[in-house]
This record gives sequence, C-alpha cells and structure tokens, in this order.
Amino acid sequence: EHFHGYVIERRIGRGAAGDVYLARHSMLDTLYAIKVLTASETVMDGEMARRFVREAKIAARIQHPNLVRVHDAGYDESKNVYYLVMDYMSGGTLRDRIAFGGAISAFEAVDIVRSVASALSAGAEMGLVHRDLKPENVLMRADNRAVLTDFGISGDQNKRMTERNIFGKPTQIFG
Repeated sequence: EHFHGYVIERRIGRGAAGDVYLARHSMLDTLYAIKVLTASETVMDGEMARRFVREAKIAARIQHPNLVRVHDAGYDESKNVYYLVMDYMSGGTLRDRIAFGGAISAFEAVDIVRSVASALSAGAEMGLVHRDLKPENVLMRADNRAVLTDFGISGDQNKRMTERNIFGKPTQIFG
C-alpha cells in the first residue's frame, strides 16, 4: 500500500494509541518507520492528538544522536490518521533485545544508560521531562547503539500533566 510517497511493508509495532509501520520511500529506496494515530472522534477532540502533535514538534526541535529523528508529520484526511515519519531502527526495542538476546553485558548496559541519559539531558536542556521511559521507548540501531523515542507525553518541567488512556485496542491502518 502507498502512503505519502512510501510503500508500507509491514506493521512493526503496536501501542496504546496506534501502530508503527516499516515503510520504504518510493523514490529514495530507504527505510523509515511511520507511526500513526487513529483519529477517532475522541482523539480529534482529545489530549492524545495534542500529545502526538507535540511529539512531532519536540522531535523536530531536538537534534541529538541518541534521539530518533523525525522527518515528516501530518494528518491524512483520506485515512483519518495523524502520522509521524522517523528513522527506522533495525535493532528493535530494548525490550526485544533483552527478550530475544538474553542478558546484556555490563559494558552494553552502561553504554545504553549513557546514551539514554544523554538524550534525557538534551530534553531537560529544553525544559522537557520524558514521562514514559521504558524499554519499549529505547530503540536499538543496527550498530547496537541506543536511541530514545516517544517524547510525546513529555511535560514541561513547570507543568503537571496527567495521563488518560482513551483507547482500547487500536485498529490496523494498513493491511
């Protein structure tokens, strides 16, 4: 299936608010991850859409080697979804790495913690606190370097945010 100049290859992740797909840019023949948020009526008027847009804006503002780069974002009326095009990390999530690769060495653990801490520090310099730090939000590059994602539910250090899960199970957008 084609989507904004990309060919959707397969779903590679599922979250509370939507799905992540592996996509190949039609012209450049490069891989990207496309995160989509199903835009139900609840989402359109709700906090989830604002957080998704916020994630796109934050990711575009913070340039750091340990943060996933966002290349494009928008709303697709024909599919009724918000979308975010970002780097594809072929190493999967830290959760996958531990589940399928077994225990990691102390050296690897220190390297991962340093990478994540560096990314968190970059966010903190902009006044942001990542509020959903978990192994699923730490992605692994092909060279086993850790990269942080999902600053979407981050909050300003001076504001207090509460989370609400307004979703049951997300619907697959691309089949």
